[in-house]
Amino acid sequence: IDTEGKNAVTRLCFLKARKNTAVTGGANLVSCGGSGYVRFWDIYKKQLLAEFLAHSGVGSIIMSTDKMNRYLTTGDLDGWLKIWNIEAKHWHIENCLFLPKRDTNLVESEIQKEISLFSKEESCLDPTEHSLLNKKNK
Repeated sequence: IDTEGKNAVTRLCFLKARKNTAVTGGANLVSCGGSGYVRFWDIYKKQLLAEFLAHSGVGSIIMSTDKMNRYLTTGDLDGWLKIWNIEAKHWHIENCLFLPKRDTNLVESEIQKEISLFSKEESCLDPTEHSLLNKKNK
């Protein structure tokens, strides 16, 4: 029995771009949670296809995918964001970012540094949609 919630599922993500996997095979659902593991499921066959440890020793993690379901972004409570290529045969990290906790003892002008990150809206767009969005806003 898991009394500490280490195996609790905190996020489910249906891979909408892979909804036809009943014919082709492969994962169409991703889960993550308290153990730091990411698991890939085939809901048609009702089976676990693969799993990997995305974040070690940090407790619960969260995740999201891009619209085309090529990349999975995971984040943990320590401030680490990892971007995984999930189209590859062997998943690997494409990028890894650390977002340090804000030190409230610093003077305001010292903490106004920019960190280049995607907004929630931008992270859901593919590159062609993103470039069209930029042209419309100019």
